[in-house]
Amino acid sequence: MNSQTTSRNSLTYQPNTFPLLVRAAMLFCCLSATSLVAQSVDVDLSLSSDDPYELEDEAITLTATLEQAVNSDVEIALEFSGSATYGLDYEAETKSITVAEGELKGSTRIIPIRDWESETTETITIGIDSISGASSFEAGDDVEAKLQDVGAMPIEKTAIGTSLFLSAYFSYTESEIEVDTIVFNMGGVGSSETKLFARSHKNAEDLMDSDPFLEVNIPELERNGTYRHQFQMSLEELDPGFHHLILTMDDIPEDLYGSSGEVLEGFEIDDNGNVVVRCDSPARTGTSGVPDPLFPHQWNLINNDDDLPEWAAIPGNDLGLNEVIRIGEPTGRDVVVAVVDTGLEVCHPDLVDSIEDGMSYNLRASSDLENSWFGAQLDDPYLPTIYGDHGTSVAGIIASTADNGIGGRGIAPNVKLRGINFLAAHTEVLLPSVLGVSDADPSTSDVDVFNMSFGLLQSGHSNSSQDDINMLKHGVENLREGKGALYVRAAGNGFFMCMSYLHQVAPALGCLGSNVDALQNTPYLITVGALAATGKRASYSSTGSDLWVSAPAGEGLGFTLPMTITTDQFGNERGYGHSSGSGMVHDLITHGDYTTDFSGTSAAAPHVSGVVALMLERQPDLTWRDVKHVLANTARQTDPDILWAKVGLGASAAVLRHAWTTNAAGYSYHNWYGFGAVDADDALAFIETYTPDRLGEFVESDWYAHESPESIPDYEGAGLVQSQVVDVGEQAANIEAVQLRIHMDHPFPAETTIQLISPSGTENVLNELLNNVLVGDTELDWILLSNAFYGENPNGEWKIRVVDAAKGEEGTLDKWQLRFYYGDHSESD
Repeated sequence: MNSQTTSRNSLTYQPNTFPLLVRAAMLFCCLSATSLVAQSVDVDLSLSSDDPYELEDEAITLTATLEQAVNSDVEIALEFSGSATYGLDYEAETKSITVAEGELKGSTRIIPIRDWESETTETITIGIDSISGASSFEAGDDVEAKLQDVGAMPIEKTAIGTSLFLSAYFSYTESEIEVDTIVFNMGGVGSSETKLFARSHKNAEDLMDSDPFLEVNIPELERNGTYRHQFQMSLEELDPGFHHLILTMDDIPEDLYGSSGEVLEGFEIDDNGNVVVRCDSPARTGTSGVPDPLFPHQWNLINNDDDLPEWAAIPGNDLGLNEVIRIGEPTGRDVVVAVVDTGLEVCHPDLVDSIEDGMSYNLRASSDLENSWFGAQLDDPYLPTIYGDHGTSVAGIIASTADNGIGGRGIAPNVKLRGINFLAAHTEVLLPSVLGVSDADPSTSDVDVFNMSFGLLQSGHSNSSQDDINMLKHGVENLREGKGALYVRAAGNGFFMCMSYLHQVAPALGCLGSNVDALQNTPYLITVGALAATGKRASYSSTGSDLWVSAPAGEGLGFTLPMTITTDQFGNERGYGHSSGSGMVHDLITHGDYTTDFSGTSAAAPHVSGVVALMLERQPDLTWRDVKHVLANTARQTDPDILWAKVGLGASAAVLRHAWTTNAAGYSYHNWYGFGAVDADDALAFIETYTPDRLGEFVESDWYAHESPESIPDYEGAGLVQSQVVDVGEQAANIEAVQLRIHMDHPFPAETTIQLISPSGTENVLNELLNNVLVGDTELDWILLSNAFYGENPNGEWKIRVVDAAKGEEGTLDKWQLRFYYGDHSESD
């Protein structure tokens, strides 16, 4: 896909650049200048490219050069002409260039604006209009760039093909293994018939060569259609030891796109012929005071690049734990962290010291749950399947024991860790009990931090149920003696999950936004995006206006950039490391208790949970709002040069994605990163002088409704703009979150982008173009959340802009409402 030819405003699959089709002939000459402000200066303009016809993946830099430095800033105002139209075909990052006092050069970037049309090559001529900071000036020749068009690529309203996903859930009885398989068509069109095969073998290497013991015909599936098949495996036929099982779909239709048609799992049979469902501690243990052998390779904690010669990691892109590790504190002592996940190995050699005795919970051992696991123990959330326990790896990032001579270290190694295998229960009915609304079985009402490295991949847009909202409100209002629990949530890995529609904008906007998960459109979570070791967005990480911060996780493939080193199911026959890992780091994993290959926003979230635990040890009186406030104030602006993305539609251009935007309260925000990369040292330094609970009363406003049905202009960049005056009745009010509830009718709502503009002029895209979650819908009643207006005053005129980016069909904006969550931050600085 990287070589896909597109129109002038196309994108390549490079997630942190906005590709351009600008090249320029270089004109460069040297003129004389004086060093005195009162006299004239001579200025030469030059462009960073000398070939006007080839496509370019980065912005072209326009540089202004003085022959000699002067003792004042020189501001050079530019003028633009040529056949290309400024603001529709291209823009400059700034329309002037500043050469700082004592310097010789300053620059800006020239950025083309994409469109879907086929046009002739156009020219851009750039000259100097005026200069301030000097009495007069001499300018060299103008420079010229060209916009080379290579054809149109309009939005087609036909979804791409079938997208089949196969999943399997296992139950264990005294006599058999029960397997529940589900095939789900998440694509844009129906699927043809397929086949499901099941193979089992004691030797994993011979698994695919074994004869299938099961063959099932899967019928045609409509979009969002599912097929379910259950079968059993008798334990009497299985010998003690490890057994492996693979489920595969064959006869895949030719139009299949984005499938996951394979499930690889295994289990261990004990000498009594039963599936092993309890944690049996290995003989090896750690030795206190001995350095951890994997710690020098944990780039996510301290990235100096000294011990990572095989990786393209960029020093400084880490969690900012230098002082924490140098001093040896805080360590998260006495902070209760619950890993709500697939399971947790409570006897893992590198986790056992952090486990809160008897407080973890196995939902599959509960008699209240249908299909409980035979032999499972209530306080042992052990995962019987052997190809990796997601929860154990998440827990290791937070709480692996430090300096015990084995493995690596966690961010907060002295927390009180407990695991709850919610994802193994396969039912959302239990969600309140695992997230704080339960005093026993499981006990969660005394949890300080909930790590939620899971999401609900929905087939269409939805809003949170009132029960879920009440659950989160209960947690932030009642837990931690009223200071509120912290809910840390993975943003999702859907950036390139183009299950219903793929277009050239996908590399800039993604296919599934983080707002597809309804819980993340509430203000009670800390939603976390994932970073690669370069400090840029990991390629898979979902983006959106609901993100709060980002944290290290690593790239998903790990070929040129590292992933996260963490705990794995112990033993060489079990875990992610059983069939993956490479290089000198992997060679240090002698017992198979660790993996080098963990990533995803699932890995980013526990980084933040660990930092929050450090903060709560250092200052236990921080409220949940204080914690979010500190993170927003101390996050590091990463990938600072990322450009905006725009498209020319009709007579004007529409913003598809903003660059970093600083709002009226001084907070910088980006939909790819939230407030930026978490920095533990800076957060801890901030709370040294911060008094807790100083953000005022947390207020949830009424809805401010605007109901004036109006057609959305078809294929027009200016879009439909409507406004609503807001007055919350308090002048000392600072926004902590804004919700937009939009009601819209449209034959293809995925071709629309939705933007909100505050009274202070801050703009934020709440739903990005071609968000696949909207494909197939025609009526929207959708609540979206934005954090970009944090700290601003809600009072004044708010605007909504809805842009239709494709020709042919019109929709109607029926009504919309705004709701504000705010406090009084006047005493918070």
